[in-house]
Amino acid sequence: DVCPVDLINKWTEHCDFCNEYGPTETTVTSVQLLVNQGKKIGKMVIGKALSNTYLYVLGPNMQPQPIGVPGELYIGGDGVAKGYLNRVEKTAEVFRPNPFIPGELIYKTGDQVKWRPDGNIDFIGRIDNQVKIRGFRIELGEIENRLRNQRGIKKAIVMARDDKPGEKYLCAYLMADEKLEMSTIRKSLAKTLPAYMVPSYFVQIDGIPKTPSGKLDRKALPVPKGENTETYEPPTNEFEEKLASIWEEVLGIKGVGINDDFFEAGGHSLKLFLVADSIFQAFGIKLAISQLQKYSRMKDMAALIALGRYEEEIFLQFNSQTAVPGKTIFCFPPIYGYGFIYKELAEFLPEYKLVSFNFVEDENIIEKYADIIMDMQPEGGYLFFGWSAGGQLGIHV
Repeated sequence: DVCPVDLINKWTEHCDFCNEYGPTETTVTSVQLLVNQGKKIGKMVIGKALSNTYLYVLGPNMQPQPIGVPGELYIGGDGVAKGYLNRVEKTAEVFRPNPFIPGELIYKTGDQVKWRPDGNIDFIGRIDNQVKIRGFRIELGEIENRLRNQRGIKKAIVMARDDKPGEKYLCAYLMADEKLEMSTIRKSLAKTLPAYMVPSYFVQIDGIPKTPSGKLDRKALPVPKGENTETYEPPTNEFEEKLASIWEEVLGIKGVGINDDFFEAGGHSLKLFLVADSIFQAFGIKLAISQLQKYSRMKDMAALIALGRYEEEIFLQFNSQTAVPGKTIFCFPPIYGYGFIYKELAEFLPEYKLVSFNFVEDENIIEKYADIIMDMQPEGGYLFFGWSAGGQLGIHV
């Protein structure tokens, strides 16, 4: 994600600040900017190349752009990967032969930048229709295509908006000849897309705003409002009353009723973490994010609280139908992560069953992981993959 200028300036009041830029395809960090304590910057500068890294700002015909002229950033050097596993066409699209150093590759980032006179690079934004929200890289076109396949939808536009500095959410704008049931559309998307790709808002519009040149005018699309989409019914017990107050504070709205859906009222996964924390503070009950996503309607969520129930799927399984017997990979999540992140990896390894663990806050979580592994595969060897969270992921005995 882009680091806001005001955040950099806030940190440099107290210490030196190092802003690092780089896609995973170039081993994460390729460009670096050091802002010393006491200094301020006025615009987003991502800095200069690291050692053994080459930066190119190129135009549409791969010609170098002069100082101050925007172009696309290409990265070369020792950190550039060889390509994507089993994705020949995608690799050829973004890993290009370096026209300036024969025999080497450069990576096409999709980011628009420009050179500064001092050799630093200004970051302008994405060239394509790709955004990054809460650490996830999202192709908006993929969501739009899924929406266009929904019954009754003629046109669909998905864009990332900011509800406050540094916090993005997805909003879908839909055109149809009849009134759409947004809850039905949301549930349908959730069956085929991960939660972070399901828009927080669905807005039905009468027409697509255009610029004088005939292009889509995204700035003219209406800002969505968190409004009740169901018939209002007030809370009926103390659990619903307290939960309604939590929703109103997190979402910044009033008049939450028991028929309202958290996501349709303007919530998203990041705000759901705030709700989970507030529920724990108010009721002393720890509800899993996966549970809150399943029971996102007010009265259903309140029922979970009333029951004091905490259910968490500790693992997911991928490729159970296609995997070769005996080929299993046990995948571990990032800290506070979810096993769903391995879904795309599983698609490239159809012959392997991937057992993907979710992170659960428990002092005995390692023992729980081990018990599940031994139940599924009593004898070794074992294939482990993922994050070690600061310790050893596996030991060969």
